[in-house]
Amino acid sequence: MGERWVSVAKATHEAMVNDLNKCEMIQQKLDERGEFVVKVRGLPWSSNTEDIANFFSGCNLKEDKDTSINILRNSEGRLTGQAFIEFGDAESLNMGLSKNREHMGKRYLEVSRSSKDEMCKFTEKSNTNSKMREPVVLCRGLPFSATEDDVANFFSGLEIVDLQMVYDTDGIRPMGKCFVQFASIKDSEAAMNKFGEKMSNRYIEIFQSNRKYWYAQEGVPMQEEPLPV
Repeated sequence: MGERWVSVAKATHEAMVNDLNKCEMIQQKLDERGEFVVKVRGLPWSSNTEDIANFFSGCNLKEDKDTSINILRNSEGRLTGQAFIEFGDAESLNMGLSKNREHMGKRYLEVSRSSKDEMCKFTEKSNTNSKMREPVVLCRGLPFSATEDDVANFFSGLEIVDLQMVYDTDGIRPMGKCFVQFASIKDSEAAMNKFGEKMSNRYIEIFQSNRKYWYAQEGVPMQEEPLPV
């Protein structure tokens, strides 16, 4: 179906009824516990909490968007295209589920019901990955005329503790790249969300990095392959 193959197996009416009853029982238990959680898959890599809140506009979140929307990241700090959202009531949950296969940008999203147990399992893993990372990013695609002030303005609202532009081996010609260290993982993750935004007329690529790689590359032309961390 499209680019996906579909597996079809013979089943009995009794098996179908049993499966439907199990689903109803699970949903009933979730309702009784006040767990109105959905899992979203297929998010654009540049999406943030604001984008997701706008996608579910009209739905009441359980708390503020930063608390109710949990975006998952892998061990390199990159978005996985998945998130969990907690709604405040059953009506908002059903409204959220009705947006299954609607588009965010050019991508359609899969929205399915989930539970706090599943959400905690995935977010705990994502948070563990965050603790293993340093709040350092590598920016590529900068205008050659970009200065440290331009980079600081690009990341306006985030606390930068160190920043270094990358030059060629002679230390003269800018390479269109820089390293930025933030005050916290939260700020570096917010910086990663700006992947693809423009500085002047250039799209900026932002990758998770670390001080070891930073120091190793000072004064050395950067490689174009994906960043090792």
